[in-house]
Amino acid sequence: MAHLEVKPKSRSNWWLWLIIIIIIIVAGGYCYQRYYHGGTTSVTTTDSTRTTTDSTATHPAK
Repeated sequence: MAHLEVKPKSRSNWWLWLIIIIIIIVAGGYCYQRYYHGGTTSVTTTDSTRTTTDSTATHPAK
């Protein structure tokens, strides 16, 4: 009787490569939009010394 070797069929992980490519495209698009598109960024300044509850303030007596 002849001995036949049966090799398992190699599974193609095309879906894994597709997900990786989509992630790379999304990350590249995000970087392009964020850094190279020329979008304007607004800077807001706040007064860090002013608080809503000032413990040193004197409150009128009731």
